[in-house]
Amino acid sequence: MSSKKTSKILGIIAIVYSSITLIILVATITLLILIVTGSGIKDLSGFSFSAYYSQLLIFSVYLITNVLWVISGIALIKSKKWAKSLVIITAVLSIFQFPFGTIMGLVYFTLMVSKNIKSYYTS
Repeated sequence: MSSKKTSKILGIIAIVYSSITLIILVATITLLILIVTGSGIKDLSGFSFSAYYSQLLIFSVYLITNVLWVISGIALIKSKKWAKSLVIITAVLSIFQFPFGTIMGLVYFTLMVSKNIKSYYTS
């Protein structure tokens, strides 16, 4: 399979994966907000703000990484010269999104440093 065709397929997979992940992420956060606000908790003495901020940090990292996957996918489909660099950065960030992000990050990182793809984006 040609490098151009491989690049387009990888771009489509990246967009589909990140779109599904973003939908699940937004739905989960929305559900959690509805549960907390609908529970009628008025006494926040037992509420851990450190847990809240750590969850916010995790959500932010997932959100940024998945938006980067969408941009990477579009760049791969359009065969932009900077696509390889962005995919490598996004793949490294995805390694911390266990389990699916880890798998995707490792696969994409390995493919982006392979000889065929590497030569396609350097020529």
